[in-house]
Amino acid sequence: MDEEMMFGISWNVISSSEGFYYGTVTLIIDNQCFPKGISMYRTINVIFSHMKDSMSYLNWSDGSNFEDLGNVVIDYNQLNDNKIPNILSIGLAELEDCFIGFEKYGGIYLKLGFCGEFERLFYNDDNGSTFREIRLKRGSVKKVINSLPNEDELEKMLITQKPYFTAKLIDY
Repeated sequence: MDEEMMFGISWNVISSSEGFYYGTVTLIIDNQCFPKGISMYRTINVIFSHMKDSMSYLNWSDGSNFEDLGNVVIDYNQLNDNKIPNILSIGLAELEDCFIGFEKYGGIYLKLGFCGEFERLFYNDDNGSTFREIRLKRGSVKKVINSLPNEDELEKMLITQKPYFTAKLIDY
């Protein structure tokens, strides 16, 4: 996690079965933890795989294959409907789930755009009603996501039972 706690990922591997690793996953964005409310076991390697697959659409480490959004004001309804070009949706698998009766708990979505030397990370935890935005140094999100462990590393974490592991922003 960087000093300002702008973006990071924390997880705890609890168990495994037939190649799947279960535990908790928390996104830390702008000094807040997501998803909020309900803490439940999730399939960690599936979540991490979706996140890494999303990053594969950024052909260059800095996302330069996406046109720059600039400082344009974003219409969050269009953002929610995926109608704004040059925005990458970051797949979060089970972290996107929101359960009936628990609408205020769970369901986090991430979208990424670029603005010069910065990236614009849009996030939402209210089923698309609103989006919030933070700006990070360009390449920060991809570095954090690419630092997530693979299945062999998750297995080692399960065996050692260390409590939490956090991917963090790497200072340039």
